[in-house]
Amino acid sequence: MQSYAISVLGAGIPAIIIAVIPALLFWYLNLKSSLLNRVLIISPTIIIIVSFIIAAITSSYTTYENHKIAWSAYQGALLIAIISIAVSIKLHKGSKFNHFAHLLTIIAASYLWLIGGMALSHDWL
Repeated sequence: MQSYAISVLGAGIPAIIIAVIPALLFWYLNLKSSLLNRVLIISPTIIIIVSFIIAAITSSYTTYENHKIAWSAYQGALLIAIISIAVSIKLHKGSKFNHFAHLLTIIAASYLWLIGGMALSHDWL
């Protein structure tokens, strides 16, 4: 892996940690659910992290001129992650107050959207 991709991954570590917090919370709160349900409940975090890692690796091969396809795919993946929050909310068994933890998921997705976009386009603020 190239050093550019590694530095991009390093820039995303704070948001990855923030995204993992609600996933761990929902995994723990749904221990009596099936494994598939628990994976679906934490799917927003899985999608966010995997798409960011792919974007970081892909950013080593993009330039300012040819980043648009990768950027569109990355935005689409993050949109799917945000939409999958609704699935997570529907499948969660327990207090509905816990759904406020998904605010952390949205914050993490927003930050990784920014970092991933800058990495793919090579246009850092």
